[in-house]
Amino acid sequence: MKVKVYIGVIGSGKSFMAEKETDIQLAFADALREDVWDILGWRPKTQEEYEEFKEQKWKLPGDRLYYFTGRNILERYGTDIRRKEDPDYWAKKLVDKLILFNSMDTPLYPGKLPPNKCTIGITDCRFENEIVHLIKFSD
Repeated sequence: MKVKVYIGVIGSGKSFMAEKETDIQLAFADALREDVWDILGWRPKTQEEYEEFKEQKWKLPGDRLYYFTGRNILERYGTDIRRKEDPDYWAKKLVDKLILFNSMDTPLYPGKLPPNKCTIGITDCRFENEIVHLIKFSD
């Protein structure tokens, strides 16, 4: 398995380049979204639904006056809860997925390479601890 990490500002083409240059694209935020979908008991079916979720106002149980956008919910859960509890939480989740992929010798989809033979693109590396965890994984 080969891992390529894309670093840059929003809109700089990280995901675009990863789609061109790698077989599988992963993000630290993938685990965040999965956690939030599990909590809400809902997940978007399309990219349009996801974009709408991020902008839509949500009223949380027990909170009569303040509304959060989906983006606020993702940010608060990711930073105020999980990262505060363990600064390495998201890095560990992504490395766990890389370890799983590295052990898989059957393709995820017919006609594709098995994950352990693929080039994996990480599209949202933003924090030093994320880089440190990826380097430890590669060692």
